[in-house]
Amino acid sequence: MALAAACDRDHFESLLLHTAHDGASAIVAYAVLPDRFHLLLTECQPHGISQRLHRLLSTYAHWHRSRYQQSGGLWRGRFKAFPVEPGTTLNTVVSCIEYMPVRLGLVDCPVAWSWSSSRPNVDSLTAPGMRSSVNPATAPRERDSPAHPPSEQVLQTFEQCIARSAPMGSPGWVNQVAQAHDLSHTLRPRGRPRGSGRRVPLAVD
Repeated sequence: MALAAACDRDHFESLLLHTAHDGASAIVAYAVLPDRFHLLLTECQPHGISQRLHRLLSTYAHWHRSRYQQSGGLWRGRFKAFPVEPGTTLNTVVSCIEYMPVRLGLVDCPVAWSWSSSRPNVDSLTAPGMRSSVNPATAPRERDSPAHPPSEQVLQTFEQCIARSAPMGSPGWVNQVAQAHDLSHTLRPRGRPRGSGRRVPLAVD
């Protein structure tokens, strides 16, 4: 795993927060886990998120290969991303991201995980691109008090949006964004349409 050791996560988090100075995107929330990472970013300039992630992943991969004397690819495929509706849904996604260490059984409470935006002292450690309040319309959260954990249904929706790169938000907003960004296919059920009983020839090599 690319982030298995504590020193790996320390270095990845350091690179992540260092890139906050570039102005391409701003960090809203994050969690660095042994086998993956979750980021919630807002784009400050065109293609800012893609540029930031490319720089972050390539820099970390170079460091990791050098440290462990390895070669070849470090990441499994391209990163997955999906749009999030501002407001309540944005705050929900923050809760899902910061709750992931608990969901994976790594800690008992989000603030106990050392590599996420839920840490009590995260605001004093981060660069200017880090947002201390995920929603400017609301008061900043007290990060040293555990947030209400997201429900299992919300967590499953969050994970499905990751898997399919589908927009997450209210139905009207989701449909509007899907049409505007050619994401309508991410909303369709997988597999054959219901009621389709016709057999389809298969080519087997």
